[in-house]
Amino acid sequence: GLMGVQWTLRSKLRERLEELQIINRQYSLRAFARDIDMSPAALCEILKGKRKVSAKLAAKVVVHAGLEPNEAKKILRLFNKQP
Repeated sequence: GLMGVQWTLRSKLRERLEELQIINRQYSLRAFARDIDMSPAALCEILKGKRKVSAKLAAKVVVHAGLEPNEAKKILRLFNKQP
């Protein structure tokens, strides 16, 4: 359902942020927000589950976040199945 899709995207974004922080310890949530073209506040709300992500926003985020192409496709497929 919708909550599962939101949770999947959230966990992938968290995972990606952690990967980038392993590569560069200086890399912050603010930098990640900038790189995915989103305000830090909005990203923070998404990661905390306080803001829902639309299919359109998900499409932008998975591309800019640099998720693996297969993961990105899987997530977008889940969003496109939503009513």
